Amino acid sequence: MTRIESGLKMSDSEVINPPLANYICTQIREGRYPLGSLLPPEHELARVHGLSRYAVREAMTRLQDIGMVDKRRGLGTRVVAVAPREDHLYRLSTVADLASYAHGTDFLIQTRELVDRHPELDDVFHVGDGQHRWVRLEGVRHLARSHETISIDIAYLREDYSDIPALGRTLSANLFVLVENQFAIRMDRIEQEVVADLARSRDAAALGCAVGDAMLIVARRFFHQDEPIVMTMSRHPSSKFRYVSTFNIGADES
Repeated sequence: MTRIESGLKMSDSEVINPPLANYICTQIREGRYPLGSLLPPEHELARVHGLSRYAVREAMTRLQDIGMVDKRRGLGTRVVAVAPREDHLYRLSTVADLASYAHGTDFLIQTRELVDRHPELDDVFHVGDGQHRWVRLEGVRHLARSHETISIDIAYLREDYSDIPALGRTLSANLFVLVENQFAIRMDRIEQEVVADLARSRDAAALGCAVGDAMLIVARRFFHQDEPIVMTMSRHPSSKFRYVSTFNIGADES
């Protein structure tokens, strides 16, 4: 029986779980299962590793989720990549987590315009009253390490808060943090809305997904003294984005 160690890493910072998935990932990387080959059947993996069929299926699902295998009923599980697909994990527990959202990514600004009315202001951010003018930024967000595109990003910055020297063609910091630092203010409220959508042709071209694939849309509004100052929207393919929230319950809460 093969003993599965759980300490093998997919990168310097992440371990693939469950342990069988981590073990097979390492076997694929070392050439034991070459690209295009079939993995052993589930019942054989269960017997060899002393696991239940459920545990094996869970491992195969995890390997499929990270893009290393393709599992087809009646055809088996085929190796389709020798390394895990890189995705963006977004953990949200505190306001500080929002501030660090851009960590490890670059926002490449492709268009910049000054607007007072735009369908997004009404439909997405619910501020289409024309009282303020906005600097609208649109572009794509890359993972800094691999340059893989993970989202199409749109940002609105109120015109009277747009004089920011660091606002160049590429942003590596969160826009609301730049505003806070430049104008010595602190956002006192952040509103976030997450909705599902389907990929459009423009999404498919920019993000490498297919038209009709599942998308996750994250829209945020950052307020100072009850006035929205910064608003952002990110369109992520669900295959490249994970959203995790943690809520810490105090001793006085039930």
